[in-house]
Amino acid sequence: MGKEKNSESSSSMPNLTSGTISPSLQQMDPHPQLFDPEPERDPDPEPDPELISEFLFKMLELKFLKDDNELHGGDHISKSLLRAIEESKISLIVFSKNYVNSRWCLDELKKIMKCYRTIGLKVVPVFYHLEPSKVRHQTGDFGKLFQSFLNKISNEEQLVQSWREALRHAANIKGFEILKSR
Repeated sequence: MGKEKNSESSSSMPNLTSGTISPSLQQMDPHPQLFDPEPERDPDPEPDPELISEFLFKMLELKFLKDDNELHGGDHISKSLLRAIEESKISLIVFSKNYVNSRWCLDELKKIMKCYRTIGLKVVPVFYHLEPSKVRHQTGDFGKLFQSFLNKISNEEQLVQSWREALRHAANIKGFEILKSR
């Protein structure tokens, strides 16, 4: 069912990059939420965002449980994943340029930000090779990819607005930037 990740975890990890935590863990239980759906199509591929989150968890000496059965990347989030977000103490969100290519990921972000507003979930955004302002305003390549994704999947204005608001609010939270080496 779930695999516990900690500082002794192995380097072989599944390609899908999101996770949930166990409600039984102590105060700093994190919920990492990140996604890079098609890195193989990118001429300038990004490292696996899961490696980034695992590195951060190792540095912070945090533990999390990842339920591989829940992480299929489909269009709908399971009730158990939504419940795990609600029961988490921290949610780590790693934004990469391909983040907005997934309805599943955007819906998960929407839930995370709702919990941030309503129950005080701690949110830590990490902007990987991406400026927070590009996420906040949905501009640049990030904005173009988001608009392209929206053109393919939805003309539901209320849903689109809720995603835009979640992106804007998450990008307004103080977090970390991991910039490209020059």
